[in-house]
Order: sequence, then structure tokens, then C-alpha cells
Amino acid sequence: MMINFNTDNHIESSAEMIKHFQSTVQEILGRFEEDITRVEIHVKDVNAGKEGTPDKHCTLEARLKGFDPITTSAESTEVHHSVKQAAEKMKSVLNKKFEKRNNH
Repeated sequence: MMINFNTDNHIESSAEMIKHFQSTVQEILGRFEEDITRVEIHVKDVNAGKEGTPDKHCTLEARLKGFDPITTSAESTEVHHSVKQAAEKMKSVLNKKFEKRNNH
């Protein structure tokens, strides 16, 4: 499973940060590794650097073997939390999808 990390111009990323988020998503979605070919992590600062309510938005897109891509998203005041929440949502969606497939 390949994991790509993308940000907008308002979020600074480093190699360490990218590794951290790839590791977080790998840990949460690892059990689906054989079914997922690629995960795209897209993070943006909705308020473009201004203070405010939860403004760090993460969209996760999972490319699956034999299925259409699935997306989930989450917002938080911190990038880490939004990525983790989006990954947890993806885990839930994939659990339901593959449970349904295995029951047929």
C-alpha cells in the first residue's frame, strides 16, 4: 500500500512529518493492505493561517483493488487529529464494505 501526503501552501511539511502521517495511516489501515493499492492524504488549512474553529481539514482517498475509490474527511484544530480522525473513519467504512463482501 503506497501512502502519499499532500498539503496546501498554508501547511508546512517536513520529511519527518510526512513519515509520521504515513505511519499513522499505515497503523490504522494496515489490515486492509492487500485490498488497498494507494492512499492519498490531502491536508489543508481552511482559514489560511487565521485563528479560528477547527480549520485543519484532511481528506483521505483510498484506491481499492476492484472497487471505486473511497474518501473520508475530518476537521480539527490540529493536522495530526484531522489525519487520524479521517483514517479512523476510513477504517470503519472499509470494515463495513469488506464485511458485506465476505457475507455474500
